[in-house]
Amino acid sequence: MFNLKKNTINYPVILFQCSPGLGSLDSWLSILSALRNKLPNAKFIFLSSNPGTMDQVDLESNLIKISKKIFDEIIFRSDAGILLSAKTFKEAKGLNFRSRVKVFYYVLKILKKIKLNFFFKFINNIYKVFILSMYSYARFNLNLLKNSKYVTLFDMTDLFKEYNRDLRKIITDRKNFSILHGTGIKGIQIRKHLSNKNNLYKGMNFKNTIAYLFSKYELPFYEKYLNKKNIRIYGIPKHDRQWIKFLLNQNKKNINKKKFIFIISRPTSRTIRISKRIEHLQWIKKIAKEYNLEVIIKLHPKEVKDNLYHSIFGTGENRIKYKFSVKHPFILGRDCTLAICFYSGVPVDLINLGVPTIELSDFKGIPDDDHKYSLRNNNGEAIREYRYLNLVLGASTYPEFKKHITAIFNDKRKIVNKLQRNYRKVFVTKRKINNLISDEIKNEIL
Repeated sequence: MFNLKKNTINYPVILFQCSPGLGSLDSWLSILSALRNKLPNAKFIFLSSNPGTMDQVDLESNLIKISKKIFDEIIFRSDAGILLSAKTFKEAKGLNFRSRVKVFYYVLKILKKIKLNFFFKFINNIYKVFILSMYSYARFNLNLLKNSKYVTLFDMTDLFKEYNRDLRKIITDRKNFSILHGTGIKGIQIRKHLSNKNNLYKGMNFKNTIAYLFSKYELPFYEKYLNKKNIRIYGIPKHDRQWIKFLLNQNKKNINKKKFIFIISRPTSRTIRISKRIEHLQWIKKIAKEYNLEVIIKLHPKEVKDNLYHSIFGTGENRIKYKFSVKHPFILGRDCTLAICFYSGVPVDLINLGVPTIELSDFKGIPDDDHKYSLRNNNGEAIREYRYLNLVLGASTYPEFKKHITAIFNDKRKIVNKLQRNYRKVFVTKRKINNLISDEIKNEIL
């Protein structure tokens, strides 16, 4: 761990804010890797201000293995709300575990759920005092950064969150660079129920922020908060061919001997109901059985392994072979026959690998979601942006799902060509994008 006070002159700081989760790390990693090579004497700080992110960190994942070589310090917010610091991801996970006092942790979860705010704040203050007394040696003060020359890399669209309050205070007088977490298109999906409410970003100062956009479709959103000179439409950094090649070289051997379906999972919720998830998994099982395919599942960082997949895939006479993987989506996509998701930006990544993805989603009957989204398909159904822009093969019913499966097996190349044409309509493809962005950041801090 280094002392920022001593490094004020000789060591510029690259502060990477990993928020709201590890999707932000995936978006920035190709640029961070380039910057690490260009700024060997700089100090790279990984900051996660969202409590719980350390729980998502898997030390065996490609994402973290690559990140180990980049970051000099790992800062995370503990369950008590205190920023703690460690030298490595392994040490940070250990510190995160030790600083979690279960009696406080579970009581606070209950109080938050039932919205007893007064008691939540009271218990949380006691929790903070206790953790500070136990781990004062590991506490990190963000204000120390003011003694150093630094730039912040983050996703400006997440800055309004309460857990980013202390970050908002230190970035206004320094240069900031923003890239959207995940592979999305900010602003195209209009939530009607928010249109007349206060703006989430009202009063925030983005005058020193440069935003790198994936697509022209995002302009209406970013132009509300940034000067045009600070908006740069470069495309998606992690889709650079050299970066994809680098990632694929992390695992040169095929990860599965048999052909398989790659499931891009995400947690069930009010929007993605468990009843629908069960139905969709039964569809997948039926197809896997019919075409003699195995299944490999990559869980969302916020998911934990539960019995749902086992109860559908691993039981009964028609059970199928399945397993979970922490490999990068590019590696899983390279070797799969096709991919299936329940709403995700990962399918956009897979288009570059020649992999078609079917999105199984159905918002009918969900009181809010069936009405609040502005995007609709030809049948008038509420859909999300990836289906709307034809970057995935959308299916709300089993016949639609089966039709896509048949088309893929009949002429996969034709399907992929169409998806790639749609990709080029939506996203910019800037040559040597990681070199371009990393140079702009490097020139700002030197």
